[in-house]
Amino acid sequence: MDLAIEEMSLSGWPALQTEVYDGWLLRFAEGWTKRSNSVNPLYASTIELGGKIRDCEKAYASRGLPTVFKILGSEAHEELDAALAERGYARIDETAVRTLDLSELRGSAGAAAPGRAFEAPGDGAASAAVGLSERFEDAWVDAFCACSRSEARRGTIGRILAKVSVDKLVAAASAGGGILGCGYGALERDWVGLFDIVVREEERRKGHGERIVRAILGGAAAKGARKSYLQVVSGNAPAERLYSRLGFSEAYRYWYRRKDSS
Repeated sequence: MDLAIEEMSLSGWPALQTEVYDGWLLRFAEGWTKRSNSVNPLYASTIELGGKIRDCEKAYASRGLPTVFKILGSEAHEELDAALAERGYARIDETAVRTLDLSELRGSAGAAAPGRAFEAPGDGAASAAVGLSERFEDAWVDAFCACSRSEARRGTIGRILAKVSVDKLVAAASAGGGILGCGYGALERDWVGLFDIVVREEERRKGHGERIVRAILGGAAAKGARKSYLQVVSGNAPAERLYSRLGFSEAYRYWYRRKDSS
């Protein structure tokens, strides 16, 4: 289960460049998100650990990036985790991977058909509607960058999203001709992975995030998906409450180790 979800999550949020090194995946994307700029030690390793870590450090340093490792909370990663800690790598951003059987989704899924327009008439949260598309339109990418305050990274984000090769459901909550919140689902095997559910700061706590998630899950179920996974950073209380309310349960955890710059 862990390996399958990890592999699917790599497809759901790709890097701009990936190098395979003795069972480890070194991902690079101009520094945008740790997810796409980290070492993912997914498969068996044969090279001496210390030398291999140093080689990874050189690879990231050559691109002007910090060296970051993604560590799964499993016995297979205990030795690496300890070795990184000894080398001054800080443990950051512990994250829970949660899963859901879509037949057990709590409440109405609120399915929306792909192809609905992102804009909707009216004004305010009460009239907000969720539209679904099967591609990343420019208006959605612009809105995503605005919602996540990442406009300066628009070019990098656009190139990353252009590399998503799996089927997808791209959702936007809209009202008054503008997009209030975004998210998308990556469809692979019989799963839908939820990625980057984000709402404009002034529109938060109005239910837009839940409507976006339910629309994606409903659309995915209509396309044959049976299960869903997502990743939520520990301590993100609003997101944790939402996903618990929908019925998602924790499957495993991971965290990152980042080289201490001091």
